[in-house]
Amino acid sequence: MKRINIQRAAWTGAIALSGICLTQSSLLARSQRHHQYNRISNTDVKFISRASQDGLAEVQLGELAQRRGASRAVRDFGRRMVEDHTKANDELIRLGGQRGVLPPTTKGKKHIGEYNRLSRLGSVAFDRAYMHDMVRDHVRAIGNFRSEADHGTDHNVATFASRTLPTLEMHLRMAREIAAQVGS
Repeated sequence: MKRINIQRAAWTGAIALSGICLTQSSLLARSQRHHQYNRISNTDVKFISRASQDGLAEVQLGELAQRRGASRAVRDFGRRMVEDHTKANDELIRLGGQRGVLPPTTKGKKHIGEYNRLSRLGSVAFDRAYMHDMVRDHVRAIGNFRSEADHGTDHNVATFASRTLPTLEMHLRMAREIAAQVGS
């Protein structure tokens, strides 16, 4: 009887130990999958950073256009930039946070210089320079977003870029039309 109890205890212990090992093994595997999931390439990180800084600049320049624009079309375009780029920036911050990437919350030196240059212009000159810059900036942004959509390694970041492209393309069409109206 004592021998049977010892065998049962041994079997029970072995089963419990194997359960612990299986649990630890599955937790380790889940942890590794989670780590792999959160791993993001340098290219994707650079895209998030660049898109975030560009988006912040679009919002601030859009606010400036609403205040300084001579043309109603320029002021309305500025309002549209604030709305659309704020929405995209919020999504980019959320997406970056999910990937462990904190997007910049300030503009880069290039954007600061652009803002300072535009803020010193009179209204009519502002309209021309702002719309010229908006065409140039949106051509560049479309190239960056298209590259990320086509070649990004993180599925969610590439999907964000792909979903945002039509809005950027619409912005470019609008910017070209308004630039022609204001003589840019």
